[in-house]
Parts: sequence; structure tokens; C-alpha cells
Amino acid sequence: FQSLALQPGVRVRYAQNAKELESADLIVLPGTKNTIEDLIDLRNRGMDAAIVRHARKGGMVIGVCGGYQMLGRKLHDPDHVESRVPELAGLDLLDMEVTFAKEKHTAQASGVVEASGWLTDANGVTVDGYEIHAGHNHLGENAVPWLRIGGKVDGVMNAQGNVLGSYLH
Repeated sequence: FQSLALQPGVRVRYAQNAKELESADLIVLPGTKNTIEDLIDLRNRGMDAAIVRHARKGGMVIGVCGGYQMLGRKLHDPDHVESRVPELAGLDLLDMEVTFAKEKHTAQASGVVEASGWLTDANGVTVDGYEIHAGHNHLGENAVPWLRIGGKVDGVMNAQGNVLGSYLH
């Protein structure tokens, strides 16, 4: 996210507590090596409630990879791939659930924006990056696709368009 900080008028802060999130214009939940344990850590610091409040007030929240997984309703880890915790409630900001798998998906990838709402002007734009995750999403009817990789939905947003995520880094 350092390249974001290089943009004129943009200030990037790495928040350590809930109070630091109060004045944010945008909250980015980055990737992680252990989604469940990091979500538990966010909860222990009260940051989960601050993120949910921000989103419910219309503030932008973007999740990348593990941060994307945290935005869903539930995280399932029946084989203890990431944690000893078999199931954990997510932030419930996106209509999806994630089940962790033993095999990790890693790939260079190109996606195409196919969105509605404020992202409509970006339709057809190709974005390049990489994916590295061990989870499969189960999307609910209120998950609004905005990014496809190889014809499959990779990124979704909520109906209001202020919470979105993707596995693409």
C-alpha cells in the first residue's frame, strides 16, 4: 500500500487501535497469513466494531485477500488449516462465507472489472496482480460481483457499493 501513500492528497496510516479508525475516509483490510487469528486480534482491540460502524455509516471499506475473507458472514476452518478455531463469525459486511481448504491457491492473475454503481465507469478495465489464499467463497444472493478472473467471480461488494473485496493483490 506504499504506492497509495505516494498519491497527492493521500495520507496512509497503519492503525493499531479503534480510535485511529474514527477519522478514516477509507479502511483497507490487507492480506494476512492467518485470517482467523488476525480477526480475533482485531476483535480484542475493538477494531472490528469500528470497521463495522464505519461501513454502516457509508464509509468505504476494502478487503484484500485475508481482509476480504474477514468481511464475510462466517469463516469455516473444519480441517484447521489456519487455526484451531473451527468456525468464526466474520464482520458480516459482505454476503459470503469462506471455507478454508488444505491446498493454497497461488497464481499470477488478470481480472476484468464488471461492476454496477460507482464502479461502472471501470467496466472492461483489466487489473493484474497475484492471488495466494486457501479459501473458497460461498456467495449469497446479496453479494454483488465487481471483478472476474477467468470468468469466475473473484471480487464482490455490498449492495450500497461501499464495502468491497477481492483475492487479487
